[in-house]
Amino acid sequence: MGGAKYVKAIKSVFPKIKMMPTGGVSLETVGELLKAGAFAVGVGSDLVDLKAIRKGEKHSVIEKAVQFKKLSRSRILTSKSRT
Repeated sequence: MGGAKYVKAIKSVFPKIKMMPTGGVSLETVGELLKAGAFAVGVGSDLVDLKAIRKGEKHSVIEKAVQFKKLSRSRILTSKSRT
């Protein structure tokens, strides 16, 4: 078990615990992790493409960071509107 299912399972037993997943976080999983109750996420290899960095293509990291921010912000705003 891992990912959003794990976060949701732990939060069901310990609802006040703050969880910040750091493994397996991607543009595809960030929304579900936040929806499951994670208060933050740590993004590594899905954010920083080492090949792009070595080529001096820092824009790829910036673009990816903007995508993560948009997804996270929309998830946060959606959650707040439900309360």
